[in-house]
Amino acid sequence: MSIPVGTGCMFGAMHGVGMNAFVFLGQRGWRAFSLDETGASLPAEYGPWNSFRAVQVDSDTPAWDALQDGRDYVYQSEDSLRA
Repeated sequence: MSIPVGTGCMFGAMHGVGMNAFVFLGQRGWRAFSLDETGASLPAEYGPWNSFRAVQVDSDTPAWDALQDGRDYVYQSEDSLRA
């Protein structure tokens, strides 16, 4: 399951093939990409959120469209859905 949510903080110019984003880990397998390095705009119901690392996001990444629009990309990892 994936849900583009929130309004991430836009920074820098997004030229070329990729953009910088921050990865966060939430509870029960929730993950998020955000342009806001603090994760302040991530939905509280899936947190608390822990900063994991900064990454380069390319246009073939599922998070691309949400991040291009200034939104966070939140999803539940497939691994967390296994019994």
